[in-house]
Amino acid sequence: PYALVFVKCEDKNNLPLTGHATLLARVINPVKSNFATANFYDTMVGLVLPSVRECLKRFTYDEIRDKDDLDELIWGELNAPNPKNPEGVINALYSQYGVCIVALRIVNIDPPEEFRKATLTKWAAEREADAARAVARKQAEETEGRVVEAVARANGLTREELEATLKANPRLKGLPAEQGGYKEDFTHARDVLKRDRAGDGLEDIRFG
Repeated sequence: PYALVFVKCEDKNNLPLTGHATLLARVINPVKSNFATANFYDTMVGLVLPSVRECLKRFTYDEIRDKDDLDELIWGELNAPNPKNPEGVINALYSQYGVCIVALRIVNIDPPEEFRKATLTKWAAEREADAARAVARKQAEETEGRVVEAVARANGLTREELEATLKANPRLKGLPAEQGGYKEDFTHARDVLKRDRAGDGLEDIRFG
């Protein structure tokens, strides 16, 4: 295994990225690896790193972070022909320098510290907003349930019977009583519920 440190890498939005990967490689031809280049490791890194940069540049950091196949994407980039290496980076290393890259594994990719803090703050805010929306939905469902029960009682029905009636004809909920609907009943039930909630926790100080 050889370390591949990310240098001058950026995402799609030009956000600097740091991190490193592991290159699994073997020297197949010692003569080429020793005499065709002054340092086969530096040569290997010099050829592989541009392909890593090109691959990362296609995505935003959020997309990179969520990608499970990033190793495979970079591996494909290393095998693809490019202007400098028409046969691909992996084949060029093998044929010209006697080095065979077996695999590449991303160990970590990180943005600058200030971006990580901002991302964490954003994540926490999104979680809080999601929780608030969930509570609001639950309260709305409970409120609507109490309203439906009140309307059902006012019309001598069970909640299940009223819900079945409204499911069969949803327009009845907004039609006035003179047209066979429940508009006034729903309005009245919601007003009563609002008054009840407004009085929660207040001391009754009426006289007489």
